[in-house]
Amino acid sequence: MEKQKFKNRNNLAEEALLELRQRITEVNPANFDIANKGDILKIFQVEGEPNWGERKIIVTKRKEILANVLTGQKELHSLTNDEWSDLLNPSPSNKLVYNYFKELHKAYKTKAYARGKYDSAFSEILRFLKEMWETNPSNPNIEQKEN
Repeated sequence: MEKQKFKNRNNLAEEALLELRQRITEVNPANFDIANKGDILKIFQVEGEPNWGERKIIVTKRKEILANVLTGQKELHSLTNDEWSDLLNPSPSNKLVYNYFKELHKAYKTKAYARGKYDSAFSEILRFLKEMWETNPSNPNIEQKEN
């Protein structure tokens, strides 16, 4: 059995995932005109921001881990390296999934934490990463955020 990628939990990333879970609703794949419906495990409708131009998340059978994470059957802190890789390479490609989980992954890598009160854990992660970038722009673990 492969061990989890990150030794410690990241409460900020876990809260950001909870925010995403609260913004999605599972919908019937039959309602969409999509090729290869037999490969589709679940489709989630996404409400609110950020969405990077995506309003739905399609989960194929090959990327079942995404469905498990989005439904709460699997927690971020328990993911293995391969499972993180699957989240960061969604199939079919989805900007929302890629960008959202990329930021959660960076929160784990940089041990992001909140220093005070915040409205959104995801926004707090972005603030933390931007602050880290501004203090150390040569850090290879931090990519400059495009706004």
